[in-house]
Amino acid sequence: MIKSKEVAYAAIASALSTVFLVTGFYLQIMEFFWYFMATLALMIPLSKGYARTAVFSYFVSSFLALLLCGFQFIYLMPYVIFMGLHPAVDYIMRKRGLNICLAHLIKAAWFDASVYVLILFTNLFLFIDLMAGTFVIIIVFVVCTFLYFLYDYAIHLLMKVLGKKFQHYS
Repeated sequence: MIKSKEVAYAAIASALSTVFLVTGFYLQIMEFFWYFMATLALMIPLSKGYARTAVFSYFVSSFLALLLCGFQFIYLMPYVIFMGLHPAVDYIMRKRGLNICLAHLIKAAWFDASVYVLILFTNLFLFIDLMAGTFVIIIVFVVCTFLYFLYDYAIHLLMKVLGKKFQHYS
């Protein structure tokens, strides 16, 4: 049975995440900032330990944003493929006691695969020709892996801050 508290957290997280995604779509500036804010909104249920609620909020916000953005899936791809699910997956991996090195390896590979999908489906990196030498592609994935670790570190810091803020409202 789902508690009404969980439903309220899901509604708040879904609404905020959707608002951030739609705002980023219509403003068309600083898109990754809006993805990050949408991801931050999804960490609200996680701060109370509701991983299932965070995943549900991710699906709801993705669907609502898709509707409100006129089915522009290309815009939502970074959020749908990686950024939206990352905090929940990370939380579940930590709760299950998965080896931290293995967890980072899995998430870094997931991030690199996400970047590869983005390269295939969009012209995100115009300077990369996929038929170019493997050297350029390797450099891109090394840089992306480094960026993943920065992103993961920022998410962990924000999760700690969010967890402390929401302890007062228990």
